[in-house]
Amino acid sequence: MVSALNICHTWARVYNTDVELEYHWVEKQDFKVMPEDPETVGERMHAMNSKMVDPDRVHVEHIFDSDIFLYTNTHGTTERDRRNRAIVNPRRWFFPRDKMPDENIVVPFRHPIEPRVAWKESATTGKTIVMWNSWKNKDPLRKTKKTRNDWGYMEDYIQDRFPEHKIIHLSYRDSFDTAYNAIRDCEFCFGYEGMWHLVAENFGKLLICLTQEDAIYTATPEAKVLNDKQVLPYIDRIADKETLLNEQRIMQRLWKERLSMYK
Repeated sequence: MVSALNICHTWARVYNTDVELEYHWVEKQDFKVMPEDPETVGERMHAMNSKMVDPDRVHVEHIFDSDIFLYTNTHGTTERDRRNRAIVNPRRWFFPRDKMPDENIVVPFRHPIEPRVAWKESATTGKTIVMWNSWKNKDPLRKTKKTRNDWGYMEDYIQDRFPEHKIIHLSYRDSFDTAYNAIRDCEFCFGYEGMWHLVAENFGKLLICLTQEDAIYTATPEAKVLNDKQVLPYIDRIADKETLLNEQRIMQRLWKERLSMYK
């Protein structure tokens, strides 16, 4: 959801126009990923958009009970055909034609590097560390997001290196506002590459992501994407205050460079 909003708000800024994002869901209007979730998917996306700079520039129109993105070049009416339409190269985006007069201007959507925007509130840095893992996820992680590290051990390791910090746990079962506020004010974030990672990126926060795979492609290229052999030495390094500050400065610089890509 944050990714779609980033793109639409960038489009609004580049073209100096209001944008309507038509967001399709196969689910019903009152859908929650899990019953205990504090908000529906529509309510969560509304909360996200309200935190953007100039939220009124993007209007989100939710279309529920939609099958528009289930259809590809796979034809047929059997159950297998229906499954294939949802799996084989599904269509996810439809865009208006580009209208920029200058062909040299980088256009949102068409550039391989996805745009970032800034939340309307500025980040602060407090004595907290935000962590998330997949323990409360509805579905298992795909291979590129998994790690061989034990999350409980990693928490103890980080707490030992940062004894003055409080570790805040987040999951998909938390509201967006809970995650947003915790990430806005934390020292850094630590988790798998997913869940609340784009919230951290829009704040320019130092983000440490674990993976058991080589980071060939990542949705958060500015993050420190580390495998099981790299992560503990990195935690040891940033336990040094000056090293941590330097890593945070690097993340801020990369974030500002990403923000300046689309003008």
